[in-house]
Amino acid sequence: MKETEEIMGMIKEEGAAYFARERGNKVEVGLYLEHLIEERGMKKKDIVRKLNLEESYARKLFGGQRIPTRKILLQCAFLLSLDLSDTQRLLDIGQKPRLYPRVRYDAAIIYGLEEKMTLEQMNSFLDEIKEETLL
Repeated sequence: MKETEEIMGMIKEEGAAYFARERGNKVEVGLYLEHLIEERGMKKKDIVRKLNLEESYARKLFGGQRIPTRKILLQCAFLLSLDLSDTQRLLDIGQKPRLYPRVRYDAAIIYGLEEKMTLEQMNSFLDEIKEETLL
């Protein structure tokens, strides 16, 4: 089994190619999230707090023992200010369905990403249009 530092080095070196090659590896989504958090100068503990995750679940998620739900990945996308392309990549890596514009809920999420909404703004918008919120 590869050491975390070795995998992080490969992520930094190879970027998206690493994830395409390592598809199906449970570790990748947690490491990819860590990479995105670090890249944006944020702290993992702040993201965990904002997501209101249990400490043990967060440890397993970032440790690669748990694959997050689609909803958690979408929450992360808004907290990390990802664009649509990066959000689709995050969903792919997390082995979750991509956003599909013909689905009303997904179209609303796409709109929120394109408008660079915060998670709070997105949830308010979803509530306003009578769709399930992300929180």
